[in-house]
Amino acid sequence: MTKLAFKKESLLSFFVEKAMELYFSLNVSYDAFLPYYQGVAEKVEVRDQHGRVLHINGKYFRPFLTPQGIRGKFKLMLNNDGSFKSLNKV
Repeated sequence: MTKLAFKKESLLSFFVEKAMELYFSLNVSYDAFLPYYQGVAEKVEVRDQHGRVLHINGKYFRPFLTPQGIRGKFKLMLNNDGSFKSLNKV
């Protein structure tokens, strides 16, 4: 029987890194997103691919706003402490 040996740190790092990548889709019109763009509304509520509800500051979506709104699939990356790292369209 073969035993696999993992360093505790590398295994933990693997799980933490994977847990901090969240994928979701967003389909919102320009008019519906305008309050977030203007800073009047703050948190955008989305549901990730596993059904978890995420509240993301609307300012992070500004680069993705077009005259048609925001449409697409996104990857949210969080730092190990849960703070925002990046948001990318995939």
